[in-house]
Amino acid sequence: MDFQFRDSKEVTGNLPLLIGLIAPSGGGKTLSALKLATGIQRVRGGKIVGIDSEAKRMRHYSNDYSFRHLEFTPPFSSLRYRDALTAAVKESENGVVIVDSMSHEHNGEGGYLDFHESEVDRLVSNSKSNDPDWKKRERVNMLAWVKPASGRTSLINAILRSDAAFIFCFRAKEKLKLVSGKEPESLGWQPVAGEEFSFEMTFRCLLPPGSNGVPDWSPEAFKNHAAKRAANHAHLIPNGQALDEATGERLARWASGGNQLAEILSEARKAANKGNAALDLFLKGNVNAKLIAGYASELRTTAKAADESVAQETAPANE
Repeated sequence: MDFQFRDSKEVTGNLPLLIGLIAPSGGGKTLSALKLATGIQRVRGGKIVGIDSEAKRMRHYSNDYSFRHLEFTPPFSSLRYRDALTAAVKESENGVVIVDSMSHEHNGEGGYLDFHESEVDRLVSNSKSNDPDWKKRERVNMLAWVKPASGRTSLINAILRSDAAFIFCFRAKEKLKLVSGKEPESLGWQPVAGEEFSFEMTFRCLLPPGSNGVPDWSPEAFKNHAAKRAANHAHLIPNGQALDEATGERLARWASGGNQLAEILSEARKAANKGNAALDLFLKGNVNAKLIAGYASELRTTAKAADESVAQETAPANE
């Protein structure tokens, strides 16, 4: 078998874009997902498709956003999610698929945890041992995870093989770490989901209650593994900014063009450090200047400071 290697800069095609929005009630998951999806769609095309397991919650925004809608009802098994996602990707024409919410796959009716319990029941009922039921259940507990885990792996593999962009909404709950003889340690908000999904996300955005779509990028959010954003991707979802259509556009352009946005922003910042005239010249001469429209305020502030610094240096000294 021949293996062909190419320079990474010559490889084309979209990078995987899997965005996880983690929030309790009131964090703004659904609206933020639709805003991001709208921006992503502007760049990559296709349709926006929503898989809605939250009692038609996505339809609350039908007057403001255009999307295809699937009311997803129980059972919420991994394999049924897989089939729904496969259909949604086809419907989206490799556009954007929103899953609101993915948490039902974990603890919803017929979901991962339910499947495990039903497997325990099945294995206990088939047991020929005369042990009491609690001992039988304890004995088969690990074995009962085999089929649920297999279904979840199949679901994740289907997602990773897809060419669509995904936005997964996860419910969140506050978790505590109990240590004998000590006060409980807060682990902050955590997604209601299997760890496998958290690992696969390209970005994880924690939206605390009342955040109005502004992710929490605090050290605690990263420490508790609720947030995920590589240091070199911070310019894509800047601190203190709400998730919106412009954010979606930046993410989609990054996924389609690698580090193009980062390179343009770096050059723009160098120009801004020389003042407004240099920044204007850079923006006028760069055909991709629209990629950094979301950084206009920052760049102008830097350019203004540079101009003021020059003015102070050249001002005549007081006699």
